[in-house]
Order: sequence, then C-alpha cells, then structure tokens
Amino acid sequence: ATEGIGQFQEALGNPFKQQAYISAFGLGIWHAGISDWDNTGFFLKRALKGSPDLNSALYHLAEVSYAQENYLSARGFLERYFEDGSSSPQSLLLAVHNKMKLSADEIARNYARLLRSRYPSAGEVITAMELLETDDHG
Repeated sequence: ATEGIGQFQEALGNPFKQQAYISAFGLGIWHAGISDWDNTGFFLKRALKGSPDLNSALYHLAEVSYAQENYLSARGFLERYFEDGSSSPQSLLLAVHNKMKLSADEIARNYARLLRSRYPSAGEVITAMELLETDDHG
C-alpha cells in the first residue's frame, strides 16, 4: 500500500502529468478507506479542481462532509452530484440520511421515494424505509 501511495504522490508532483487529478482522486479514496477525512477531502477537492466534472469526487466529498457532521456541506456536494441526473442507491441513501440530520424530513421522504422508484431491488431501499419509519415513530 505504501508503494502505491508513493506512486500517486510522484504522479501528483510531476508537472508534465496531464491527468494528475486521477492520482489525487486515488489518494482521496485511499485516505477514505482508513477514515482519514481531512486528507480525503484535501485530495478529492484537488481532483475536482483538476476535473470539475468528476462527479464521483462530489459524491465522495459528500460522504466526507457527512462523516465530519458537516451536513450543509454534504447537502451542497450532493446537490451538485445530482445536478446532471447522476444517482446511485448509495448517493440517494446518503441524501436521506443527510436530510434527516438537517430536519428536512419531507425532502428525505422524497429521496427515499426516488431511491425506491429508480432502484427497487437495492438493499438501500429497505434501509431508507426503516430510517423513515424509525423517525416517524421514534
């Protein structure tokens, strides 16, 4: 793993490397795997700067913001992620979680409905429905 990190860092330091944002993205994902949120955010933002349309960086930055309990920031990254019609079961479930933290329960329900309609067989649907049910009764 350390050798791979060194290769990413070497690529980032190479001024002739046209797609250094890919290395920054890889380093961000690696740091996410060890829950090093500060470095994850740093490298993902660097990747996004190098490629503003790198939607997967937006999603992962939303995850980082949520993990750091920065729910407004997570909302912003998710909104940018969803702007072009992108979605995944994971991103929609994160939106449900995040909206609930922001006490926007009706919007959370809307995301849960969207999750259920787009990905009816995804396990995240059950999780979202259980969250909303628990919130309604708890």
